[in-house]
Amino acid sequence: MSERNLWQEVTTWLTDATRTAVKETEELARKGRIKLDMLNVNKKIQETFSELGGVVYALIQAESRSIKTDTKVKELTERIKELEAKLDELKKEEESMKETKEAEKATKEKETDK
Repeated sequence: MSERNLWQEVTTWLTDATRTAVKETEELARKGRIKLDMLNVNKKIQETFSELGGVVYALIQAESRSIKTDTKVKELTERIKELEAKLDELKKEEESMKETKEAEKATKEKETDK
């Protein structure tokens, strides 16, 4: 093998390895961002539930019969629904990433079997 061919092989290998490393790093960063976003949304849901509990408790203490029609209760309930929808979106995004990764892995395995 000549030096030129060896150099070309080394250069090609380094280029491929760098591309793979960059792709893996980007995927891990995206996965980490999704996980962090999910944690933040869960925290907001917990905080909103806590606030809702305080409002409902105050209404019960005041012997109010209008818990369902209370503006603050409606607002907090709606916020929880929005946060739950956001959490579902993030879970779908995470699942989509997993499916894409598995499909790429299966394709790569088929290519190496040939």
